[in-house]
Amino acid sequence: MINVEKFMKLLIPEPIWRWDNFTNNYDNYLAGDGQWHMIKDKLILKAQDFVKEVFSYEKIEITHPTRIKINRDEGSKPIGKLESENGYCKYTFNVAFGESLYSFKVSNIPVSSDTEQIDAFFSTVLTYLSSAYFSLESNLSHHEQGHLLASHDLMRIADSFVLNFSKTVMIEYLYYVLNIEKNMLEENAWNDHDTNRYNLELLENTFIFANELSSRKIENKEIYTGFVFHNSEHALIDNSTKRIKLETPIEFGRFSQIKNLIFSTNGRDIFFNVTKNKITHIFMTRREVLEISRDPIANGKNFVSRPLILSIQGSGNIFYLQGDIDRNRPLFQIVNSKPIIKDYKFIEKYLFDFLSTKVDGNFDSHFFIKWLFSVPVKKKGTTVVIGNFDRKKLRDKLVHCVEVSTGKIVNHNEESNRALLDHITNPDGAIVFDKTGNILFMSAILPFSQGKKVIGGGARHQSAVNFTKEFQCVAITVSEDGNISVFNNGLLEIKF
Repeated sequence: MINVEKFMKLLIPEPIWRWDNFTNNYDNYLAGDGQWHMIKDKLILKAQDFVKEVFSYEKIEITHPTRIKINRDEGSKPIGKLESENGYCKYTFNVAFGESLYSFKVSNIPVSSDTEQIDAFFSTVLTYLSSAYFSLESNLSHHEQGHLLASHDLMRIADSFVLNFSKTVMIEYLYYVLNIEKNMLEENAWNDHDTNRYNLELLENTFIFANELSSRKIENKEIYTGFVFHNSEHALIDNSTKRIKLETPIEFGRFSQIKNLIFSTNGRDIFFNVTKNKITHIFMTRREVLEISRDPIANGKNFVSRPLILSIQGSGNIFYLQGDIDRNRPLFQIVNSKPIIKDYKFIEKYLFDFLSTKVDGNFDSHFFIKWLFSVPVKKKGTTVVIGNFDRKKLRDKLVHCVEVSTGKIVNHNEESNRALLDHITNPDGAIVFDKTGNILFMSAILPFSQGKKVIGGGARHQSAVNFTKEFQCVAITVSEDGNISVFNNGLLEIKF
């Protein structure tokens, strides 16, 4: 007796079976109808997975999508809404695919509701879903009796929309943020500027190039460099201390030539100016490449024109930023070829609220958080522990430490305080504070014992879990790539 599935595969075009884990859900449909429902469901699930990957946050919750039948006359424009909820944000999707309305909600998004760029990101996801649907719908084929026909071409088009989801959405998101502004008088309305500063071809080239640099090194070198997309040479002059002009500008898109250019400058602490899609100058700024990327404390830049900055920070870490006068705005980063959005404003508020419940009024939480953000800029990692300790008991418990007699961090001189903390930061050891901000120990090696395992964490995280449980204190670990983890009484409270 012939296997039913094998028999069906003889009758139905092969590409329909590419999503084998999906096909079982559509056995009760005719082939063409099942294929069409499968494609629409796949697009929605791809959007859900993509959102979770981009925010890279295990506490995000996504409701199962509901699908109800509607009249086409009710409108097919996708509608979404970003709202505050319990200190986080939620985004509600309503996507109309013809006569089907898909609804789902994404909760516990670690972002601020007043962050326009986050709204732009979700608007881009909605637009992509709508565009994919209309393109696919235009390629539907019908049987003379009215049933939909299964189609090779339809499946290939669907594959292209699914496989290019991440790339297309992130490029369109960049375009939104850099060229389009929110119309505050009309909900969910975005308006083009009079002239678009960055075209899609250039933004696509930056994305392709960033992914190349994120996935491998150039000639086995770690690259710390940046590209600033100034509108004019005048903007370049305002923001550079030294510069040299290339005799023949290099088109941004000729990646082999750009890699040679990076290699010839040793790939460290140098910027390249891009004007009208061409690299015209090599220049230096008042800040090193890593510092200007996030600029956690100091001002001193002159990015009045708010240019796009592509900052390559080594170890597969690429930052997209929008320059500004006092603090650059991170748009997203690419880590090992994966785009990730981190809302540093949200993280800063979360840490401040958390510390406010754990320390007394003499602890300068604002300065402390700024310093934590600056640690990865120096390509360092560290652990800080804060608690109400018995000094002798703590000393006896530490594997190794340097005890400090008086180490009060005062708040009247941030630069000197940051310099001091930078000098005593040891990636292999923790800095231990009391609740008032006094440093008790530095280069402290926390005891490592077998306890509750930290998923995705190494020895530093494991030690923080066990130590905070024993001493009923808090610990914050910062990794070299910028991830921040908060531990409280033996539990991983949150990870950014």
